Amino acid sequence: MPYREGIYCVLLGQKYRRRVRQVVLYIGSARMRMEDHVDLGETRVAYTLIDIRDIDARELMASGRPGDLSLAILADGGPDRMFEILKRASELSGAERQRVLSQLVLLSGLRRLTGRLRMELKTMSVTTDITKNEFVQDVVRDSLANMLRGQLMTKFGSLPKWADERLDRATSAQVERWSKKLLTSETVEGVLGKKK
Repeated sequence: MPYREGIYCVLLGQKYRRRVRQVVLYIGSARMRMEDHVDLGETRVAYTLIDIRDIDARELMASGRPGDLSLAILADGGPDRMFEILKRASELSGAERQRVLSQLVLLSGLRRLTGRLRMELKTMSVTTDITKNEFVQDVVRDSLANMLRGQLMTKFGSLPKWADERLDRATSAQVERWSKKLLTSETVEGVLGKKK
């Protein structure tokens, strides 16, 4: 982390031609153990490192920013305030509500709170369609494309470069269509279409 932060600092300083103050917010499940600096002799890299568990969930909830409301579930006291966090999230409007609820579903997995969150959502009769979250859509598409890639390789052997590239750019709908063609096709082209 210190080396990466050093690279970021130099690049940001070069781009904006001003001093850079870096802050890293650690949200990992294990307790934070990383260093907040590295001394390389004449070059020293240092940044502020904050474990989200050192922030009171009430502070994040009081900020009024939807993103902070999502992060509150990971902060000190956040799991105990899950119902209140969800209640406030459900009071948000439209896309903002959907985004915060999706973020809460994803972040709850970092603290093994998914089951409890699901139970609270059912109790509150709050529904969220996490499949509308862009990050989740990308993960699902990538997983399906990689599974299809493995099946193609099992059936046809190593894939040509164009086939790999087509799988990398594919939409979820294309991957689903191709998966069905895999059962009856005799060639990679029969599944993915002709090479362009």
